[in-house]
Amino acid sequence: VGLAAVQIGKALGARVLATVGGPEKSEVAREAGSDVVIDYRDPS
Repeated sequence: VGLAAVQIGKALGARVLATVGGPEKSEVAREAGSDVVIDYRDPS
């Protein structure tokens, strides 16, 4: 569902923010077109 939401948001011209659970998923979200990616497992 998450990646589909990114694609739909970008297709509609939205600025897309994604929350992910790990560095691998961060990269996937960026490659999918997310403008901002927040890793909720990163303590910093």
